[in-house]
Amino acid sequence: MIMSNTAGFRVLRPGILVSLKSKARGNTRYHKRDLEYAHLTENGTQVSRWDTTKTVYDPDEQKEASRVVSSASYLIRKLCIESEHGLLCPVERADELNEAIAEAREMVAAFNATSRYTTVEVNVICGQVVADDMNTTRAIFSETEQFMEAMQRGLEELDVKKVRYLMKKAKDVGQMLAPDTSQTVAIAVNAASAACKRIVKAGNQAAIAIDQAAIDTIGLARNSFLDFDFDAPVEVNVPAPALRAIDFEEEVGSYAV
Repeated sequence: MIMSNTAGFRVLRPGILVSLKSKARGNTRYHKRDLEYAHLTENGTQVSRWDTTKTVYDPDEQKEASRVVSSASYLIRKLCIESEHGLLCPVERADELNEAIAEAREMVAAFNATSRYTTVEVNVICGQVVADDMNTTRAIFSETEQFMEAMQRGLEELDVKKVRYLMKKAKDVGQMLAPDTSQTVAIAVNAASAACKRIVKAGNQAAIAIDQAAIDTIGLARNSFLDFDFDAPVEVNVPAPALRAIDFEEEVGSYAV
């Protein structure tokens, strides 16, 4: 069954919205020299030119500052789900998140205590995501639906790398959904995974039949997110395939959805 909903059903798991801002400042100086002041050309466009010189007072310290920012941020990011709306941390990881924030602050303080030119900052603000927050639900549903639509396009284009990247993104966001709703995501991801394996197995053949069954399965799951009525119970019944673990055989890069 794809996304069965009854009165009082909650489509989100309680969680934590994490705002993470990190940066290193200082240790650099920029000198700008105007070469051509802003002026209008014959066709009405504005043109200007300048030359900028960047000076780093202590390159080794700057390199270490970048490492500290990256490491401290990773302690927090690894516990969260990356979404278009920010970092989301499942509520059961709250204690781990607090420990990670404390450790990140210790790393920052240790660096700042000995640095000469550079100051590192890692700031975290946490907010609660409740199970019946309809605004958050709409945002997560919209993002999940977009991933599924892009998965369908990827299968039509036989782009396995793109589909696997999108599978991972959908699976990550699915961690913030209630079990029944998350199962809908799992059905779509499993269908896409099986289709990708068939495409890979076909190799470099000139003609590969597009797996329309998988595309249709993803479409049913996608529509349940797209058409979800937040003001009334919704129930969409279709046969549900057995769920299984999902394998990701390779690292993939990023794609615009």
